[in-house]
Amino acid sequence: MQLWHVGRVSHTSLQPGGAAPVSASAQRGEGAFSFAIGPDGEPGQQPASTPRALETEEVARVTADFVTAAKRAIRAGFDGVEIHGANSYLFEQFLNANSNLRTDRYGGSIENRMRFLLETIDAVAAEIGMNRVGVRISPFGRLSGMQGYEGEADTWLALAQALEARQPAYVHLSDQLTIGGEAMPAGFPSQFCKTFTGTLIAAGGFTRETGEQALKDGALDLIAFGKPFIANPDLVERMQNGWPINTPSREAFYGGNGAAGYTDFPTWDEEKDKIDE
Repeated sequence: MQLWHVGRVSHTSLQPGGAAPVSASAQRGEGAFSFAIGPDGEPGQQPASTPRALETEEVARVTADFVTAAKRAIRAGFDGVEIHGANSYLFEQFLNANSNLRTDRYGGSIENRMRFLLETIDAVAAEIGMNRVGVRISPFGRLSGMQGYEGEADTWLALAQALEARQPAYVHLSDQLTIGGEAMPAGFPSQFCKTFTGTLIAAGGFTRETGEQALKDGALDLIAFGKPFIANPDLVERMQNGWPINTPSREAFYGGNGAAGYTDFPTWDEEKDKIDE
């Protein structure tokens, strides 16, 4: 079960009493959108609202929320949880020196900017076990207004070192090239792998063929597929048998217009029957 907090990638219409979303600092994510309620009262993609900075003592409350969610996930029968620290969401807002302008113990140095994510990982692991905790990150992420900063590679490699010391169930690297972001710099994934030697998952535009090759090359342990599952409810069977892979319609993502294209893609058997007709 993936657990996340979007932080500033949110909207006042989604918050209790119409309050501002929270983030590391009171900086709006330029170009960030949230599926929320518009001025006309209708749901749809809305520009993210300007957040307020979490107070120092509030950070522990958010960590506690993750612990509560993780305990519930295990109680519900999940094998573990994945803490989502990628895609410009709250943990990345703390990690990024451009979105984190804090002067308390959660801002400034690399160690301080990593503190919130690491404290949350440790707190969740204390309840359910580190072997049940995965972590997702997107180094050099540029979604929803995230920008580069001095010492960016050093930040991610320091995080890799901290995760190496903890040995979570896995680390999940997300390359954002296929979702409108930028690819990680050449050579960085291999640097990360040398620092974090535990189980490594990667996602981002893989096909069956490129995924198999990446596994054979030895840098990765598992390949994750996201978008292909949307248009292929039987993706595993399609890959196993070499059947055609449908391309998902981006217009249907994150709400879309609700008409078609997100929950009604056919399995290959259903698709084949229509072709045969």
